[in-house]
Amino acid sequence: MRTKSLYQALIVGLFLTLVVPGNVLRPFSPHPQIPQPGTLQTTNPSSNATIAVQPHAIVDLDRSMTSIKVELALNNTPDVPPFNGVQIELHYDPKVLNATSLDYSANVFAQTSFPTFIVRDCLDGRPGGQNLNFCGQDDGPGFVSFAETIAGGSTSDGTQGNIFFLTFKVNTTASSFSQIQIRTAILSNGKQAIPSTNVDGYYTSRTCGNVPCSPSIPSLTWVPQTPLVGTTVVFRANSSLPSPGASITDFSWTFGDSGEIPYRDTFANSTALYNYRITGVYSVTLTITDSNGIKTSITKSITVVSLPTRPPPPDFQIQLLYDRTSTVIFPSETITLQVLVEYSQFGPFVGPVTLIGEANPQISNAPTFHFSPTVTTSLSRLTISTTELTPSGNYTVTVIGSAGPLVRTANLQITVLPLPVLAVDPSSGPVGTLVTVHGSGFVNQLDFSGVPVDVTFDDQLANEISVVGGSFNFTFSIPIAQPGAAHFIHAKAHYLSIVDVRTSFQVLPEPSVLNIGLTSGAIYFPGDTVAIFIVTSMNGQAITVTSLNVIMVGPTGLNSSLSPVLVSPGIYKIMFAVPTSRSTGTYAVIVTAHQNGSIDTSATTGFEVKPSWLHANGQNILTVSAIIGAIGTLGVAGLAGKRAHFSRRKDPFSIP
Repeated sequence: MRTKSLYQALIVGLFLTLVVPGNVLRPFSPHPQIPQPGTLQTTNPSSNATIAVQPHAIVDLDRSMTSIKVELALNNTPDVPPFNGVQIELHYDPKVLNATSLDYSANVFAQTSFPTFIVRDCLDGRPGGQNLNFCGQDDGPGFVSFAETIAGGSTSDGTQGNIFFLTFKVNTTASSFSQIQIRTAILSNGKQAIPSTNVDGYYTSRTCGNVPCSPSIPSLTWVPQTPLVGTTVVFRANSSLPSPGASITDFSWTFGDSGEIPYRDTFANSTALYNYRITGVYSVTLTITDSNGIKTSITKSITVVSLPTRPPPPDFQIQLLYDRTSTVIFPSETITLQVLVEYSQFGPFVGPVTLIGEANPQISNAPTFHFSPTVTTSLSRLTISTTELTPSGNYTVTVIGSAGPLVRTANLQITVLPLPVLAVDPSSGPVGTLVTVHGSGFVNQLDFSGVPVDVTFDDQLANEISVVGGSFNFTFSIPIAQPGAAHFIHAKAHYLSIVDVRTSFQVLPEPSVLNIGLTSGAIYFPGDTVAIFIVTSMNGQAITVTSLNVIMVGPTGLNSSLSPVLVSPGIYKIMFAVPTSRSTGTYAVIVTAHQNGSIDTSATTGFEVKPSWLHANGQNILTVSAIIGAIGTLGVAGLAGKRAHFSRRKDPFSIP
């Protein structure tokens, strides 16, 4: 029921005007309570305005226009009193025209200094703005609906100009015709409706009898003028006129109530009977079709009332007013929204309403609520808070208002996002340590774009990162910082608010240098004993280390472990017996020392095992001995010969 939807938008406008001037608030529901008959009171009938589609006729017989632009103009006829709200609904043939853009940037409301609010902006069922609530359930192809209101004021007397400019895309594939009908046009000032005369327009690329086709003139009347529920209403269209040179071939009726079934009557003087079962304001539309196939519509509002009854009981409703950013929250954060208490317009005053809130699921550390004030007759500020222990997930927030026996509720869905996680590897080290910071969970839940993140060390900016995909890795060296004190690496994510997560890093003192002194002889012979002395010291003072490993590498490349003996603090001794055979060559001694809190240190020394003099010159000694032996033998033999000779000569000197 289109009239209801536009009246709903009007009520939102009235609320913004009367209750919250200067604050941009979006109602929780796009369809507030439907006004009952008598809500809008007509001003002096002598005050009048004309709302017209301009130009009235757009003719394009050669179909050269792929788009057209029309103005919905407000003109003085003769004088427009001040107003602060406008509701418009246009209808056209969606097979011919498709609305592409609506421009209200310099309309009649721009002539005031008061803030204005767009309540409805819908083109062919698509929101003209980014807010999905700018369309109603009854919007769709072939309809443009628009509503705007002024907060805290109204236009000046005699205001005129454009309400908006509307651009259509034209289907030029075939000759066509479309009426641009003003189905609803409401000017209002508070609760007063200002009478207006509506002038429709049309587009045609067709010819009828060698002239451009023009619309018929439908006429719609009914009796009784204000019918009661359950009584028969007689609708007549007998005064309708066809377009020039044509005749009316069809009458089609829609009566505006839910579940409506179009009623058709093909008689020339059409009369339709209808019975409304529920009170309300309904839009009745008559569409006539002439012999040229041209369809033209007229829409009027009819008010159906009931017999006078007792006034309704006192009642109130609760609305939650918020914007999109008020539905997403992190642990240890707060969000705020407005709670509006609306009283029945026809019932007696209920009295103050007490507000409480609850979150579902009802779990430990769930979001909590604070109302300011808790008891109100109009507006309260609701603060929703979380703690660092609040579990992430979706919560249904229920605001409960009570006034005596009356209890009313309103719901809102909020999302608690998990805090991002920050880790550092390694988590400790001296100044200059190269660390990698890994962040995860940095997701923008509103529009999935990159999240700006500042990485800091002790509040010194290390890098600015735009995180896409939720995680990042960043490597840097630990700057100069005091050893032993607490130091923190932060990642500050710039969401709607700043979310700061951190991890700690332990700055260690620079390790002391461990020294090794290593001595041994330079040359040994097989069978000798090698004495190796090791001294471990730190800062010039001998200390006994945590562990000491000694490896000896022999001439053949084989290595073996040696066991040092602690002689005194920091002084070790190793005694190594050189084998008596096959032991010549160079030996290496490698010592590795480890002391907790320091860097491992190594030292190397070596010695050489040479053969003994006797062993090295044994062959020569054998050769000399043989020569000496031979000489001795010859000498003895000679002596013996001499002795024999001497004996023969009787030499007086005997050879011993």
